[in-house]
Amino acid sequence: MSKLNNFIKSRVFIITLTLTFIALIIAGVTYAWFTWTSTDNTNITMQIGESTIVTFTGGNAINVNNLTPVYSYTNEPSTTFSLTNNNADATKIFYYNVYLDITSIANELISPSLKFVLLDGSNNVVDQGNFSTASNGYTLTITEDQTLPNGTSSYTFIIYLDGNEYSNPNMMNKSLTGSLRVVVNREEVERHLATPIDFEYTLFDNEDTDYDDDYIVLTSYIANYPILDIPNTFVINGREYKVAFYNFTNSNTYRSRGTFTNDNKIYEVTLPDEMAISFKSSPNNSDYTPDALNLTYNTMNNLFEGCTNLVSIKEIPSGVTNMSAAFKNCTSLVNSPIIPSSVTNMNSTFSGCSSLVSAPVIPNGVTNLGYTFYGCTFSNAPTIPNSVTNMYGTFSGCTSLVNAPTIPNGVTNMNLTFYNCTSLVNAPAIPDSVTSLRSTFEGCTSLVNAPTIGTSVTDMYGTFSGCTSLVNASGIPSSVTNMNSTFSGCTNLTGTIRINSSTISSYSAVNLFRDTVKPITVEVPAGSTTYTNIQNGLPANVTVTTFTP
Repeated sequence: MSKLNNFIKSRVFIITLTLTFIALIIAGVTYAWFTWTSTDNTNITMQIGESTIVTFTGGNAINVNNLTPVYSYTNEPSTTFSLTNNNADATKIFYYNVYLDITSIANELISPSLKFVLLDGSNNVVDQGNFSTASNGYTLTITEDQTLPNGTSSYTFIIYLDGNEYSNPNMMNKSLTGSLRVVVNREEVERHLATPIDFEYTLFDNEDTDYDDDYIVLTSYIANYPILDIPNTFVINGREYKVAFYNFTNSNTYRSRGTFTNDNKIYEVTLPDEMAISFKSSPNNSDYTPDALNLTYNTMNNLFEGCTNLVSIKEIPSGVTNMSAAFKNCTSLVNSPIIPSSVTNMNSTFSGCSSLVSAPVIPNGVTNLGYTFYGCTFSNAPTIPNSVTNMYGTFSGCTSLVNAPTIPNGVTNMNLTFYNCTSLVNAPAIPDSVTSLRSTFEGCTSLVNAPTIGTSVTDMYGTFSGCTSLVNASGIPSSVTNMNSTFSGCTNLTGTIRINSSTISSYSAVNLFRDTVKPITVEVPAGSTTYTNIQNGLPANVTVTTFTP
């Protein structure tokens, strides 16, 4: 079906571009100055169809002068816009097209050295070209038929004069005017029942393995069907093969790749009733093809990692225990599938899922939540079950998270748990089971009050570093041995802090209160190692007193 079928609606966003070029050649080096004025587009938001929104955000009257040689467009004037796709129906796929409708262009600017580039939010090139075919009244295609990911995607449009090719001094003081236009189209997609030819695969007959059944190992998805239903078995030449997926790990880089890893075509998948993955490790990526059947059941390791257009997984098969990195960097995943009660390992499961609107219910039985929600943007954290022991980096980089969940007694590792959660206002009490708080709240710039610290914590390296709103600190338990950079950069910290530990070494006290500015009184045990070591390099705003334990 053509991507241009089912045309929804287009909007013209008037962004008047006035470009003036002045060129100067000095000692063989071309310099270029130009002014790009963008008029009346400070914030234009339009609805396209029922699911997509286009927002143009640009300065009103953008003026740029005295540019350095244009051998790169990195610092050139630009306009930005965002596309928001709220579609949760995988049978509807949206494509966007961007055009520049040129009102007028000076003849001197009709040149391959006048170029444009469209970048995505990660500064990857979406498309690029030049103005060699332009004319008055001409529509220049910037890009067409680009898949629109779910959630909000940002784009930057740049026009620049390429100093590597520019040689015409008559381009001075010439102008280009026009308007940028975005068109969004929708395609209705049918479900596809997978067949072996949709994959690269390797067959393993049971007489050649230690397994009772014949297996087909699906090493890579190579078809273009966006909605895929994968059966439990495939029949090839009259022989029935059970479906197994694949996971290859480079033993030098420790990077893993699954059957669908980094695929940008797949939108929705229905999985077989039983999950099995054949694993292989090799130092050479060229050695990707499986040469033996090495099955692990009930696992989804890295299966959909980097599938940037994946919107939905219908159901996680019951019995799955390991979901490590299963949906890592699936930036279009809006709604999480239900997590089966059998799951124990959710390490990095939703890491980088920036469109995830809410966290799933985490079943009791999960023990590992290392980096599970790294970089997600939901504001409310899920309930943490009592079974969890590892929360290393669980919510790291969740910049919209406001309230932290209760931490169950049983968690031991909270390193980086809330690292750079810049909206976090309320921190949870730290239970007595926790031993390490390295950088746990580092960069939490909205945090005002520190939580109570459990009695088993030994390592508080950088725990509150960079918490610029932190005013009140809680007492430090006697178990702590490392306080390197604990309150570094806490520019609003003030009041009295009691350190109950007698064993803080000189190294472990380095930068403890670095870059604090308000009056702070620190109480430490009299005659302790802590008293001696903590005073080295203290800023003038910190006073040390003693107490008798």
